[in-house]
Amino acid sequence: MKKLAFLLAVVSLFAVLAMAADAGMATTVQGYVTDSACAAHGNKMCSEKSHVMNDNPMVLVSDADASILTLKSPGKLGNHMGKHVEVKGVVNPAEKTIEVKNFKILK
Repeated sequence: MKKLAFLLAVVSLFAVLAMAADAGMATTVQGYVTDSACAAHGNKMCSEKSHVMNDNPMVLVSDADASILTLKSPGKLGNHMGKHVEVKGVVNPAEKTIEVKNFKILK
């Protein structure tokens, strides 16, 4: 019985470690950079930078499913509001965020 409990504990530990490793992996998402107010109204190509200055965070509207991900550490991506981009970063599905590692402009 002790061996079974030990084996179960080891398997559980590996499962938790595997999920933690998977959660931190970079993902590539294509979409449009805009602000949260415009995205909420369906305007994914909005390039009005004053909206971000009014505390509307920058977001990425995904091409795949139109989901809205708040951009963490957007850096120079702010210069490309309303543009179609490919962002590589770590997605947190629970918080609906993507931490930007790098990006490129798409046509």
